[in-house]
Amino acid sequence: LQARLDQRQHQWKFNPGDIGDRKLWDEYQRAYELVLQRCSTAWAPWYVIPSDHKWARNAAIAAATTDFVAVLDADDRFLPGRLAAVAEVLATRPDLDLVTTDGLLELDGDVVGTVYHEGNGFAVDDQRAAIRCYEASLRLKPDSVECLGNLALALLSDDQLEPAQAAVRAALHRAPSEPGLLTTQGRIRMAMGRYEEALASLETALRADPELVDARIQLSTVCKQLRRECEARAHLDAVLLKEPDNTEAHKCLGVLLEQTGDFEGAAVAFREAIRAAPNHASAYYQLAKLSSVRLTEAELAAVAALLDDPATSRAQRGPLAFAMACELEKARRYPESLAYFTEGNRARSGATYDPAADDAYFHAVKNESPAAAADNLLESLGFTPVFVLGMPRSGTTLTEQILASHSRIRGAGECGALSEMALEATRLTGQPVPGCLSRL
Repeated sequence: LQARLDQRQHQWKFNPGDIGDRKLWDEYQRAYELVLQRCSTAWAPWYVIPSDHKWARNAAIAAATTDFVAVLDADDRFLPGRLAAVAEVLATRPDLDLVTTDGLLELDGDVVGTVYHEGNGFAVDDQRAAIRCYEASLRLKPDSVECLGNLALALLSDDQLEPAQAAVRAALHRAPSEPGLLTTQGRIRMAMGRYEEALASLETALRADPELVDARIQLSTVCKQLRRECEARAHLDAVLLKEPDNTEAHKCLGVLLEQTGDFEGAAVAFREAIRAAPNHASAYYQLAKLSSVRLTEAELAAVAALLDDPATSRAQRGPLAFAMACELEKARRYPESLAYFTEGNRARSGATYDPAADDAYFHAVKNESPAAAADNLLESLGFTPVFVLGMPRSGTTLTEQILASHSRIRGAGECGALSEMALEATRLTGQPVPGCLSRL
């Protein structure tokens, strides 16, 4: 009961009458035992199911029935162990119909579900475990629209964009106007840098369901990328009017305000995201990397506690370590800052950075780029493209805005044309950049 009061998101579960009822615990237990003793029969048995943990509850229900689907929660940090346990059950229960990774939705006897919540992703191994489970589900039921949609989300989270696009296309072929699938398609197109197409998908989703909050948040991000900041702000304001504690909307608002130069407003928005979800790793990082803002002692302590908590996932550890690194850098504690940046990079990628490999890649790009062909293309454009290059947060957006104030210069924003051309060139030639350039 105290935990429900301490955690803001669980306070709605508390009823003052619970305090008095708690004193009757022993009487309740005796009543339960009598009910089970007197009402359970051989032809209509009752089962006592432990429910302190969803995965254990689902497994117990599964073991008590004959035609069931084994289910696991995809947001469970112990997912690999749960999968191993289900595999063990499958060895002795060949009558199982299906194994999937979430018990949130059920359709026609098949359990399907969602995969992700922004800001608190899975580790890579868990994402791929989810993908394997959805693929196994589809082998049993190839036309499951929900499972195709969830496979697309899992593939997107694992940066497998082309397979994700194929999965959501197959789902939309069966349910062309389903708003959730259109939202997923918009997210995939946005990840591919195809912002105009993402805009069309998300607007179609909202026409079908104007109350779809996730679609509106994603649409705000697309508008931001297309430099339509006023529209992006309007979408986020609409979400926060409906859901004042929507963590992701507050975080996206902070990113938008930062991009438009309102750093104080950005800090307020990031802190609102943290207030609504105290373990929102990304919001801590976004707040810490604002050059004009310092984390409070309470915020630093919260970041340190999350980093020390074994339950914190690897996906959360990356931005938390970066937040600590930014704060230490502002304090001129550079060796400690560097150590946290290194920790964050390892948590994010699971790999060690190899500068020699990057040097070899840059050398190949310089040597294989067909400069003569590029010159001929520039002449046919009728204008001269100017690329503003720089490290992240180094002022490239501001530089573009200053240049675009000239009457003969048009700012193009962070368009994804180069990324789209690289993907298309790779598809046409079967080779990644830069090897595909000479073949083209």
